Amino acid sequence: YATAAAAGLNTGTITPTGASVNTEAGFSVLTYTANGTAGATIPHGLGKKPAWIIIKCRNATDNWMVYHHDIDTSSPEDFYLELNATGQRVNSTIMLNDTAPTSTLVTVQNDGSVNSGSRTYIMHCWAEIPGYSKFGVYLGNASSDGPYVELGFRPAFVMTKSKDGINENWCINDSTRSTTNPVNAFLRPDENTAETSSAAQMDFLAKGFKLRTSDTKTNRTGTNYVYMAFAEQIGDSPYHTDTNAR
Repeated sequence: YATAAAAGLNTGTITPTGASVNTEAGFSVLTYTANGTAGATIPHGLGKKPAWIIIKCRNATDNWMVYHHDIDTSSPEDFYLELNATGQRVNSTIMLNDTAPTSTLVTVQNDGSVNSGSRTYIMHCWAEIPGYSKFGVYLGNASSDGPYVELGFRPAFVMTKSKDGINENWCINDSTRSTTNPVNAFLRPDENTAETSSAAQMDFLAKGFKLRTSDTKTNRTGTNYVYMAFAEQIGDSPYHTDTNAR
């Protein structure tokens, strides 16, 4: 579309300056210029409530701000994580202004990380699509017979992060770099190091993933980890039979 209005993205107090929206995949990327007002709203275009949001300032140094709908059991909009850091969740209104995302809008504060002065920003939003993506939480048990996480599909990509209990790296596991189980080649988005193996082992299964390590990055006893997962193969075939594991 030639304009945000023509694309139906003019319902907020900040109109995006650019957007790419795929409602079928539940993913939108938007750029916007700040208005410096706490409680400003930005249309995301997905038609359903985002479960995972990343916001980053483009023309000034600041943190990568992360919202996850399972970062807290009652008020996830009150917390954030930082993709460029190992810290636990932070209880603060500076990202979403203590306002839950809706099916049309994301509300932001006037902090420099999300909406300050006339800075420019990029926002990524994901909504869950059954059989394609899932964003949830699991509880670690520090065992090689770790928790099994039901997704409803065989994953191609899983990113995890401890949200409480310990400061630890973000970890990315995928089926392209680890072609067989255990999936143990992982990347750390909060560092500039090369991929590592053995500390973030998991099995990719027909309908989910299972932790296979006692390492604190992904499976510390009593620690809750948020995850973001995308499918390699859907959980059910067109003939209503289970698909294969690896």
